[in-house]
Amino acid sequence: MILYAKWIGDMQVLTYDNNDGNGSASGSHRSGENVTLHDGTGFTKIEHYISGWNTLEDGRGTHYELGGSYEMPPNPATLYAEWSINTYTVSFNTNTTDTVTNIPSNQDVDYNDLASEPSAPLRAGYTFDRWYTESELINEWNFASDRVTTDTVLFANLDC
Repeated sequence: MILYAKWIGDMQVLTYDNNDGNGSASGSHRSGENVTLHDGTGFTKIEHYISGWNTLEDGRGTHYELGGSYEMPPNPATLYAEWSINTYTVSFNTNTTDTVTNIPSNQDVDYNDLASEPSAPLRAGYTFDRWYTESELINEWNFASDRVTTDTVLFANLDC
């Protein structure tokens, strides 16, 4: 009878670095083992969402999907959280049930960026004045300075 040796890899630690966010995780795996990566649950960063893992802190290394597959190397390893900024929708409400044309399309805007000022909606017999943050037309939206920090609905003021 011939006996053959079965080699198994040494145990190594895989660390998940939050990369300036919050959260932590690690696990021990054998080198050469195919590991299912952490799904990102518990990792947070203000106004961002976790979008993957990377072998380099600056994101220029190898990208791995959340919950994806990773072959454990023969030494301890660290994967860094990849963060993407939250995007919010700016939508435009004509503030009337009458027929209006040239209604602006919704805009997807990154957190804390400016929305683009759309062309004016058209309503027969009325002149477009400006956009407001509520249907009562109290607070004017300033496209040059107001930053998008949440989903936003802007209401048209169409004066007669």
